[in-house]
Amino acid sequence: MQIKLLRVLQDKEIRRVGGTKSTKVNVRLICATNENLAARIQEGHFRQDFYYRINVVTLDVPALRERREDIPVLALHFLEKYVEEKGKQLRGFDDRVMKVLMDYDWAENNVRELENEIERAVIFARPGGAIRVVDLSEKLRGATSPVREVENFFTDEGQPLTYEAFEKRYIRFVLSQVGGNKAKAARIMGVPRSTLRGKMRKLELGQD
Repeated sequence: MQIKLLRVLQDKEIRRVGGTKSTKVNVRLICATNENLAARIQEGHFRQDFYYRINVVTLDVPALRERREDIPVLALHFLEKYVEEKGKQLRGFDDRVMKVLMDYDWAENNVRELENEIERAVIFARPGGAIRVVDLSEKLRGATSPVREVENFFTDEGQPLTYEAFEKRYIRFVLSQVGGNKAKAARIMGVPRSTLRGKMRKLELGQD
């Protein structure tokens, strides 16, 4: 394949599969790789003449962890993409989420990994709310500090929740995970359904 591409670049001609005539083409070739091509040439896995033909202008793109200033821009781009795709209304990112994204040690396949994280967060985020640390994957949450791990104990302004407010948030979360099924929610919380219904009436969380 390298030989065939080299001929195309040198002669600016192609021949269709099954064809007998060559056709002139005018193209620009853009190549991307995460391989060390100089090393592959030394190993005999990559043709040196083809390398020199394609290596006219080189753009080095550092790993995401080496250009962390790009993370907020990329995260917002992916957020807009998946909010539109999934038809969900969200208010952007909680400040603590952006700090987690900035601090995380992204792997080599980094931009796609970031995109996957944002798509997942959009799916799990509360409609109308902001994406929170709890909406991220366990992998990212595990890289956060203990204070950020328990963000559900705090208001959006960063103040500790009252016990009643926390209980209300907890019940809402469990119900959202079971599609509002109170029997299932009660089993998950380990309380009788009558107890859950009583708490919901007290906390004004709706009626049966």
